Amino acid sequence: MSESEKKAPKEMSTGAQRDGEIYIALGIFIAAIGVPVLIGTAFALERPHAAVVNAVCGTVLLLIGVACMGFGVMVLRGVKKLR
Repeated sequence: MSESEKKAPKEMSTGAQRDGEIYIALGIFIAAIGVPVLIGTAFALERPHAAVVNAVCGTVLLLIGVACMGFGVMVLRGVKKLR
């Protein structure tokens, strides 16, 4: 085997590690955006339609953020298995 073939799996795992870390950071950011939206729901309670919209949007943002973080963790665990 040549040296470039031996280095390929390590380079792939480095790229996957970077991707996993980016997904975790993205998930934290999106979840952090969802928290103020849910807090803002308390100020919109006098208008029920606005409160429902805020609650749904905040919940969706939190779920997307948690899913991104979970996917990032799964990618990082896959990288550790490769090593």
